[in-house]
Amino acid sequence: MKQFLISLICLLIIFPFFFSKKVMAASLQVTGVGTVNVTGLNLGSSLKTYTYSGGTFALSGLASPSATISVQIDSATQTATADEEGGWSTLVSSLTEGQHQFSLTSGTEALDFILTVGEASTASALSATSGASTTATTSATLPTAGSPLTSIMFLALAMLSVGLGLTFRAKQS
Repeated sequence: MKQFLISLICLLIIFPFFFSKKVMAASLQVTGVGTVNVTGLNLGSSLKTYTYSGGTFALSGLASPSATISVQIDSATQTATADEEGGWSTLVSSLTEGQHQFSLTSGTEALDFILTVGEASTASALSATSGASTTATTSATLPTAGSPLTSIMFLALAMLSVGLGLTFRAKQS
Protein backbone atom coordinates (compact mmCIF):
# COMPACT_ATOMS: atom_id res chain seq x y z
CA MET A 1 0.00 0.00 0.00
CA LYS A 2 2.87 2.36 0.81
CA GLN A 3 4.39 1.89 -2.65
CA PHE A 4 1.03 2.52 -4.27
CA LEU A 5 0.67 5.80 -2.40
CA ILE A 6 4.20 6.85 -3.39
CA SER A 7 3.42 6.04 -7.04
CA LEU A 8 0.18 7.98 -6.86
CA ILE A 9 1.88 11.01 -5.32
CA CYS A 10 4.60 10.94 -7.99
CA LEU A 11 1.96 10.75 -10.69
CA LEU A 12 0.03 13.68 -9.22
CA ILE A 13 3.20 15.77 -9.02
CA ILE A 14 4.18 15.07 -12.63
CA PHE A 15 0.66 15.12 -14.13
CA PRO A 16 0.43 18.94 -14.50
CA PHE A 17 3.55 18.92 -16.72
CA PHE A 18 1.64 16.95 -19.36
CA PHE A 19 -0.79 19.81 -19.88
CA SER A 20 1.39 22.84 -19.33
CA LYS A 21 3.18 24.61 -22.14
CA LYS A 22 6.72 25.67 -21.37
CA VAL A 23 7.40 29.17 -22.63
CA MET A 24 10.97 30.35 -22.79
CA ALA A 25 11.69 34.04 -22.98
CA ALA A 26 13.65 34.84 -26.11
CA SER A 27 16.01 37.74 -26.29
CA LEU A 28 15.17 40.36 -28.90
CA GLN A 29 16.72 39.45 -32.23
CA VAL A 30 16.33 39.95 -35.97
CA THR A 31 16.08 36.67 -37.89
CA GLY A 32 15.06 37.82 -41.35
CA VAL A 33 15.41 40.77 -43.68
CA GLY A 34 13.16 40.18 -46.66
CA THR A 35 13.82 36.66 -47.93
CA VAL A 36 17.28 36.49 -46.35
CA ASN A 37 17.70 34.49 -43.13
CA VAL A 38 20.06 36.57 -40.94
CA THR A 39 19.75 34.46 -37.79
CA GLY A 40 23.45 33.65 -37.42
CA LEU A 41 24.63 37.19 -38.15
CA ASN A 42 23.48 38.70 -34.80
CA LEU A 43 22.14 41.76 -36.59
CA GLY A 44 22.01 44.64 -34.12
CA SER A 45 24.24 42.85 -31.58
CA SER A 46 27.67 42.15 -33.03
CA LEU A 47 26.75 43.15 -36.60
CA LYS A 48 25.95 46.86 -36.80
CA THR A 49 25.81 47.45 -40.58
CA TYR A 50 23.87 45.41 -43.12
CA THR A 51 23.19 45.91 -46.84
CA TYR A 52 19.98 44.74 -48.51
CA SER A 53 18.91 45.13 -52.13
CA GLY A 54 15.20 45.91 -51.71
CA GLY A 55 13.33 48.94 -50.40
CA THR A 56 10.18 47.06 -49.31
CA PHE A 57 10.56 43.91 -47.23
CA ALA A 58 9.42 42.07 -44.12
CA LEU A 59 11.63 42.48 -41.06
CA SER A 60 11.19 39.50 -38.75
CA GLY A 61 12.66 38.17 -35.54
CA LEU A 62 12.19 36.74 -32.07
CA ALA A 63 11.27 38.30 -28.73
CA SER A 64 9.53 37.23 -25.55
CA PRO A 65 6.09 35.73 -26.28
CA SER A 66 3.34 38.36 -26.69
CA ALA A 67 5.88 41.20 -26.37
CA THR A 68 5.44 44.48 -28.21
CA ILE A 69 8.39 45.42 -30.39
CA SER A 70 8.91 49.06 -31.31
CA VAL A 71 10.69 49.43 -34.65
CA GLN A 72 12.04 52.91 -35.31
CA ILE A 73 13.34 53.49 -38.83
CA ASP A 74 15.04 56.87 -39.09
CA SER A 75 12.32 59.08 -37.53
CA ALA A 76 9.27 56.86 -38.22
CA THR A 77 8.09 54.30 -35.65
CA GLN A 78 5.98 51.21 -36.13
CA THR A 79 5.17 48.32 -33.82
CA ALA A 80 4.96 44.55 -34.04
CA THR A 81 3.60 42.03 -31.56
CA ALA A 82 5.28 38.68 -30.92
CA ASP A 83 3.12 35.56 -31.14
CA GLU A 84 2.94 32.76 -28.54
CA GLU A 85 6.32 31.38 -29.64
CA GLY A 86 7.95 34.81 -29.73
CA GLY A 87 8.01 35.26 -33.52
CA TRP A 88 7.26 38.73 -34.87
CA SER A 89 7.25 40.44 -38.25
CA THR A 90 6.60 43.91 -39.64
CA LEU A 91 6.49 45.24 -43.18
CA VAL A 92 9.08 47.87 -43.98
CA SER A 93 8.09 49.75 -47.11
CA SER A 94 9.39 52.36 -49.51
CA LEU A 95 12.90 52.80 -48.16
CA THR A 96 15.00 54.86 -50.53
CA GLU A 97 18.54 53.92 -51.48
CA GLY A 98 21.06 54.84 -48.83
CA GLN A 99 21.58 54.32 -45.12
CA HIS A 100 18.71 54.01 -42.64
CA GLN A 101 19.02 53.84 -38.83
CA PHE A 102 17.01 51.01 -37.24
CA SER A 103 16.33 50.95 -33.50
CA LEU A 104 14.32 48.04 -32.11
CA THR A 105 13.16 47.91 -28.49
CA SER A 106 11.15 45.41 -26.50
CA GLY A 107 10.90 45.95 -22.75
CA THR A 108 14.46 46.56 -21.56
CA GLU A 109 16.10 45.03 -24.66
CA ALA A 110 17.29 47.11 -27.60
CA LEU A 111 18.98 46.52 -30.96
CA ASP A 112 20.47 49.23 -33.17
CA PHE A 113 21.87 48.84 -36.66
CA ILE A 114 22.23 50.67 -39.95
CA LEU A 115 20.56 49.13 -42.99
CA THR A 116 21.94 50.28 -46.31
CA VAL A 117 19.46 49.88 -49.15
CA GLY A 118 21.31 49.37 -52.41
CA GLU A 119 21.07 47.75 -55.79
CA ALA A 120 23.33 44.82 -54.95
CA SER A 121 22.40 41.58 -56.67
CA THR A 122 22.77 39.69 -53.40
CA ALA A 123 22.42 40.81 -49.82
CA SER A 124 25.73 41.32 -48.08
CA ALA A 125 26.73 42.03 -44.53
CA LEU A 126 29.59 44.22 -43.35
CA SER A 127 30.92 43.65 -39.88
CA ALA A 128 31.74 46.93 -38.19
CA THR A 129 34.12 45.28 -35.75
CA SER A 130 36.26 43.22 -38.11
CA GLY A 131 35.79 45.11 -41.39
CA ALA A 132 35.26 41.78 -43.19
CA SER A 133 32.50 41.39 -45.73
CA THR A 134 30.26 38.32 -45.67
CA THR A 135 27.58 37.33 -48.16
CA ALA A 136 24.33 36.30 -46.51
CA THR A 137 22.34 33.69 -48.36
CA THR A 138 18.97 32.19 -47.67
CA SER A 139 19.46 28.92 -45.85
CA ALA A 140 17.34 26.33 -44.13
CA THR A 141 16.82 26.84 -40.45
CA LEU A 142 17.92 24.28 -37.91
CA PRO A 143 15.31 21.74 -36.84
CA THR A 144 13.45 22.45 -33.65
CA ALA A 145 14.98 20.76 -30.64
CA GLY A 146 12.94 18.27 -28.66
CA SER A 147 10.56 19.51 -26.04
CA PRO A 148 11.35 18.98 -22.36
CA LEU A 149 7.76 17.75 -22.11
CA THR A 150 8.72 14.56 -23.95
CA SER A 151 11.53 13.81 -21.50
CA ILE A 152 9.27 14.51 -18.53
CA MET A 153 6.59 12.23 -19.99
CA PHE A 154 9.03 9.34 -20.37
CA LEU A 155 10.34 9.92 -16.86
CA ALA A 156 6.80 9.94 -15.45
CA LEU A 157 5.92 6.73 -17.28
CA ALA A 158 9.09 5.08 -16.01
CA MET A 159 8.33 6.15 -12.43
CA LEU A 160 4.74 4.94 -12.77
CA SER A 161 5.92 1.59 -14.10
CA VAL A 162 8.38 1.15 -11.24
CA GLY A 163 5.74 2.17 -8.71
CA LEU A 164 3.15 -0.22 -10.13
CA GLY A 165 5.75 -2.99 -10.27
CA LEU A 166 6.63 -2.46 -6.61
CA THR A 167 2.95 -2.39 -5.68
CA PHE A 168 2.28 -5.60 -7.58
CA ARG A 169 5.32 -7.27 -6.00
CA ALA A 170 4.20 -6.17 -2.51
CA LYS A 171 0.77 -7.69 -3.09
CA GLN A 172 2.36 -10.95 -4.26
CA SER A 173 4.31 -11.40 -1.01
